[in-house]
Amino acid sequence: MKTNNILKVNIGGNNSDYLSAVEELKTDPPVLLAGSFVSTWHPTSQPNGQKVASDLFELLFPISITQISTKQNAYLKNIFYKVPFEHIFERCPIEQKILKIIINNFSFDNYNSIHKALIDGFIQNKIANIITTNYDLCFDKLLEQAATSDIKKVIKGIDIQSVHNSKKVYFKIHGSADDLAGESIVFTLRHESLMPEWKRKLLKELLINKNLLVIGYSGLDFEICPELLRIPIKRIFWNNFTDEFPSPNSELVLENNFNNVLLVGNMADLISDLTYPVFPKKGKINKSFVNEINTQLSEKELNFWRIILLNSMGCPSIALCICELFETTNSNVKDKLSIERQKAQALFHKGKYKTSAKYFLKAAHISNKTNYHSIEAESFLDACDAHRCYGAFIRSFKCLKNAFYALSFVSESKTRKKIIGKIHVKRILIYRHFFQISKYFRKIKEQIKRKCERELRIASRICIQMGNWFEFQQIRWWAERLDIDPKILADQNHYEAPPPKFGYDQLGYHIAQSGVFRDMLNKTKGELSIANRSLLLKHLENCKSFGNTPELWKLLYLKLKRDRKGVLTTFLEFTHKFLKCQYRPLFRIYQLVTGG
Repeated sequence: MKTNNILKVNIGGNNSDYLSAVEELKTDPPVLLAGSFVSTWHPTSQPNGQKVASDLFELLFPISITQISTKQNAYLKNIFYKVPFEHIFERCPIEQKILKIIINNFSFDNYNSIHKALIDGFIQNKIANIITTNYDLCFDKLLEQAATSDIKKVIKGIDIQSVHNSKKVYFKIHGSADDLAGESIVFTLRHESLMPEWKRKLLKELLINKNLLVIGYSGLDFEICPELLRIPIKRIFWNNFTDEFPSPNSELVLENNFNNVLLVGNMADLISDLTYPVFPKKGKINKSFVNEINTQLSEKELNFWRIILLNSMGCPSIALCICELFETTNSNVKDKLSIERQKAQALFHKGKYKTSAKYFLKAAHISNKTNYHSIEAESFLDACDAHRCYGAFIRSFKCLKNAFYALSFVSESKTRKKIIGKIHVKRILIYRHFFQISKYFRKIKEQIKRKCERELRIASRICIQMGNWFEFQQIRWWAERLDIDPKILADQNHYEAPPPKFGYDQLGYHIAQSGVFRDMLNKTKGELSIANRSLLLKHLENCKSFGNTPELWKLLYLKLKRDRKGVLTTFLEFTHKFLKCQYRPLFRIYQLVTGG
């Protein structure tokens, strides 16, 4: 069956498309990209990335903590399950503890029959090379037992010096648990920045004009799939248990070439047809990884992690409730500073922009007094955003200036670069308002557009280099909103961010998902279709549940203009929510004219 130029083929039986795919993979041995699901079979029995996310949700967001309804909990869980665990760990306040737990829990080598068949196939030249995102040592153990000298293991840049002398490569692209210092281990979004040149070069050498077989991998990582899109791979065969795409990234990669195939069904059956019959068993999945996180992190650390994650997903009501727990505990200055910023962020999402700016400026003041100048700069940038949304543009520009001044006291180069990228993003957001106002003044509009384009180019490159994927996605979205072709932001060294709908799904940011939906509706005319009305009501319900008042009134405003049902009720609710948000009087008029 062919959909969207992708051939979907069921594994097994006398299916001619499947038999043809197997024959091609046997005739022209593929490079294997193996993900975490290959380690879920007994006796390895380790959780894959999505199971880790599931277990972390149960740990971090029990209803006893969040105090939300079953329906709200189901929606929050749905957001959480879509994001990679690297996104979750990026928000953890105790990163070094997580690294130690990863090394401790993934230093196992109890391989299963799937591991064995794949390594046997590798040694027998049925697989050309192996790339894996897995930290564990199962493949490593089998290669050690085989004692073959023509396979080179690569986990660091220094390892590639002797790659050209090897016939085959085993590339642990996200690092290895036997790297006890943890330098190679990729476990946060920041680590998934633009790939180092040596990784990009090696990946291209391994894959160029080759078949690629993907097994047990979701494609949720932020840096691998964009690289696959840039390499002229002969054909991609991506295995997934169901005929659904395992991630938005996988869909983008497969759609890139009309020859690509989604192999639907059990990986064991596929591997049996490519190597020899395997009969792996499912055992009880080991939960020691998440259990150790629960043991090693204090309740205060877990609560702070909860707040950061909730704010990153756009759930301010719950975040503010958990913030109150900190006010009853003794905290050091840095903890108090962090909680002030998180409280301010939650208030921002609730539309309390003036109050939010006040808290951010308070955090900036404390940071200055305690010499936390990087936090000071970031707090000024957050205050810049809050003042902008309140309609106080002079104050917003002043906060930008103060952020620059605070940055002059920051010496660490990576931190400086990250903050500079954010400064460019904040400028774009301010200019965007003037762009909307100037739509009737063509020359002024074009000048603002050119200025924004320059800022977008600079910000895009910095964000991708620093692994700041949230801002990188924001840049793509704002480029589209400013009528700027996102493709001009990418070049041979910097790729394009995914379309906003895909990107925000992967970041789990439901407010932006709602904004993207509004943008889509604003490009159409007439009454809403049944499907779009249903989606609109769903977004309204979600924003109401989590206290996203600004997005709520914008959706209600759109409903007033496009839906004839319940006009009076919608108008009354819109008025109430609109007045609850903190805007300057003139800015309220601007918001009504532009629709937010």
